[in-house]
Amino acid sequence: MLRIIIRRSLPACFVLSLVVAAGCGGGTKAVPLKATLVFPPSAKLVETDNIDVVFTPASGQGKAATGTTTGKDLTCSITSGGEKSGVLPGKYKVSVQVTPYAGMPESENRKQALAAALQAYQPDSTKLTYDVAPGGTQDVTIDLAQGTVTKK
Repeated sequence: MLRIIIRRSLPACFVLSLVVAAGCGGGTKAVPLKATLVFPPSAKLVETDNIDVVFTPASGQGKAATGTTTGKDLTCSITSGGEKSGVLPGKYKVSVQVTPYAGMPESENRKQALAAALQAYQPDSTKLTYDVAPGGTQDVTIDLAQGTVTKK
């Protein structure tokens, strides 16, 4: 009796395993994305400033990707975290926030001044967009002085 059950269920198990395997490991691959930031003269940065760059799916669906840099470096890799190294292809809204190091003199005043200078690039008000295309590594310049995101 057990042999009959096993013989009848083997083909179904085999088909099920093929369906499950087809759904694993496939799909869209993340694109490595590197960003260089250019700030307007009104945004007075110092080396210890923390800069967060966020790529939020324009559709509102999907996972955001982020990168962090300092006022000294101004470059970062944008990733969606987890196991994926990069950003999934698609259209994104791009926002930038600068947080002065709290231990620095005048950090609260600088925080307010930077927020005012970069208001147009906050997550709720940004008009910056970038379309991540499938393929190899993409290097972009996020120019906040010009209000553009361009591929190098």
